[in-house]
Amino acid sequence: MNLAMGNISKAVQAIKDFQLQEGLVITNEKIYDTLTLGKSFEETIQSDIKSFTLHYIDWENWNNMCFMLQKK
Repeated sequence: MNLAMGNISKAVQAIKDFQLQEGLVITNEKIYDTLTLGKSFEETIQSDIKSFTLHYIDWENWNNMCFMLQKK
């Protein structure tokens, strides 16, 4: 399934938009949930609106992932 570029931009923005107003722990939990579970977006396909989940992490095929480590 290929999501429209607009929804991909929304998915990136959804991660950027988390605010610390509710505190660090609650915000961290929300970010963790979004990254691990994904986020749903609506797509219009042939005049029919459907909801699809964008998965930030490809749990089934780790070869699709790119990992970066940084020494502290």
